[in-house]
Amino acid sequence: MAVPDWRALEALGAKAQAVIEEGVQAGYRALGDTLVERLYESDGKTYTTYVKPKGELPWLYSGRASGVGTPEKIVARRSAAGYPSREFGDAVLDRSSKSYAAIRGREQDLVNYTRYCGNSANKINPISPFNPFALYYMMRAEEEFGGPVRPGEYPCPNPRGAPPR
Repeated sequence: MAVPDWRALEALGAKAQAVIEEGVQAGYRALGDTLVERLYESDGKTYTTYVKPKGELPWLYSGRASGVGTPEKIVARRSAAGYPSREFGDAVLDRSSKSYAAIRGREQDLVNYTRYCGNSANKINPISPFNPFALYYMMRAEEEFGGPVRPGEYPCPNPRGAPPR
């Protein structure tokens, strides 16, 4: 049995500690880039957000999908699967990106906007308020797409919304 080289292990531990401290000093952005973007952006996928209308108001369901191919084909595959239900119309591409984090933030922006307008069909938040990367996702969406959903991008029949469901 080989004897561990304790000096090499100490050096490795010191190097790991230095990397952690560097990440903390560089701030939340560096941590997010390291832990989120590197995990997802290396997979070659395209990430998309979409909306699906339902009824006359219209109620809008906001979602995200990912895959290989054009953004339109990715959204068409998701729509053909019938998610969230067959009562909704065909999915319409909103935005696409190679950034997983930016799409997560954009999906939350869409839900926030349609809730403000009173026509959201989403029952839960795409990003949990307890998600430690929530702020990072929202920052990435703003950087990539230039801010939250703009008035007029989607129907807003009842600004400030109906009573919460």
